Amino acid sequence: MALVPSLGRLEELRMGLSPANSVVEASRVLLCLQARRLEQAVPEAVAGQHPGPVHDARVAGRRLRAGATVFRSLYPGTWKRAERAGRAVTTGFRQARDLDIRASRLRRMALEAPDRPAGACALVRAMQEETAAQRVGAVRAPGSLAGWVPEPLLAALWRPRASRAHGAERDVVVRLRDLGQWARLLIPVAMVEAHCGVQHRLRIRCKAMRYSLEMMDWGLGPEATWRLETLRRVQDILGDIHDIDLFRAYLEHRPGAKTTRMSGRTAEIVAGLAEERHRHFAKFLGVRGRLEKALGPVSL
Repeated sequence: MALVPSLGRLEELRMGLSPANSVVEASRVLLCLQARRLEQAVPEAVAGQHPGPVHDARVAGRRLRAGATVFRSLYPGTWKRAERAGRAVTTGFRQARDLDIRASRLRRMALEAPDRPAGACALVRAMQEETAAQRVGAVRAPGSLAGWVPEPLLAALWRPRASRAHGAERDVVVRLRDLGQWARLLIPVAMVEAHCGVQHRLRIRCKAMRYSLEMMDWGLGPEATWRLETLRRVQDILGDIHDIDLFRAYLEHRPGAKTTRMSGRTAEIVAGLAEERHRHFAKFLGVRGRLEKALGPVSL
């Protein structure tokens, strides 16, 4: 275990990766880096109420999942353990993340409260209190993750199977090709504004492509740069759309939302959300061409 570098040292090694490195050399640095980041972020996310560690833990979990799958030919018997570890974190903190996003929106709405009727201000305050109470429960829910100690996994990730290096690059290319194809299949259907479920699935597939491509940007250079910029842009747009959909569902199903007194205020907010969503969807339509190109075949 002492052979596995610290987080700071792994960050330095990551910055030093270049096309001169082999896939074997890069894989152990990249996977151990994400595991180290999880090692740091998970206890902080469980112990506190701040969204930063939750976000950091989920991103590191997604990158660990992507990297383990991309480099799986180098880690027989280990890659699935790493993928499961990353998945446990991303799913375990999903509710906390959604509540953090809702709380952020409600804070913005509260800043607009002076321009709203008194009843609307009371509604926002009530939703803030509900969200804060639910957030406490969400932090406790994945408490078992606080004891997640990746030392054995780190040791295994630091020792890729060099004998399988032959063909590893081919496997990476195949994985990136498949991810791109799976995402492109959803694009035509996602272009229909009402298909929110398909838009969410496309976002998930674009994230998988982005994080997998990040595992190889050290070797791809400018080709990876423009692809990653496009994927981040699409991920942000579709993320904004999904967050609106979640908040609208919360408004429509929260206790009291269907009463006569509340329905008018809720309907006003929902109408504003629909307009905001439409603006984001227009941005999504504008990046279709770049997205299809970014999801095309990758050559190493």
